[in-house]
Amino acid sequence: MSEAELIRVTTRVSVPQAEAFACFTEDIDLWWKRGPRYRRSVDEGSSLRLEPFVGGGFLETEEAG
Repeated sequence: MSEAELIRVTTRVSVPQAEAFACFTEDIDLWWKRGPRYRRSVDEGSSLRLEPFVGGGFLETEEAG
């Protein structure tokens, strides 16, 4: 990927950095868009989460049903 292909987006919020990071990571399933373009499963029983450690993954899980 060349420099010309990179995109950076910045959003400033009036909360402490740790609080903003926790909201972004711990509540990712609440704000990440649903639908086939954004998730593998469009089932309402699926959820997204970030593993809370260095090198952790970005996971989508589905409830057995």
